[in-house]
Amino acid sequence: MEERWTAFVDGRVAERIVEVVSVAAFLDPACSCGRLCMGRYRFWYERGGSLSIVDVDRIRLDWAIEEVLEAAPADGYAALPRLVRDWNEDRGWCGADEHFGAAVAAADVAAFADVLGPHIDDAFTAALHGLVREAVALRAPMKAMTD
Repeated sequence: MEERWTAFVDGRVAERIVEVVSVAAFLDPACSCGRLCMGRYRFWYERGGSLSIVDVDRIRLDWAIEEVLEAAPADGYAALPRLVRDWNEDRGWCGADEHFGAAVAAADVAAFADVLGPHIDDAFTAALHGLVREAVALRAPMKAMTD
């Protein structure tokens, strides 16, 4: 499916149409309105004008990350995957200014999927691992964002 994609290029907003290939989508409405009114998180890599993506609703992933943080030992925060710490500190891939995607390392996405495993469904972690494998095999940089 095609999407209008907005990004920053050389300090300016640029719009283009990209082909979005959904690897997996875990999007459930957050309330009775029946819409995805609380937003989503998107993980992807780009190759040749196409985005291969995994989408997840914010509520589902927020709860899983909160459970990871609650289960971590008091002195274990620094050992948590970078994407968990970035989420908790509202910086990096889920910071306020990253609605156009932030570069994330494939290894960090894999570690994120691993730590989320016990707190979210297996299909989501498998989809993230699959996306990482594809990006690494293609040598395509990964990105993540919130909207």
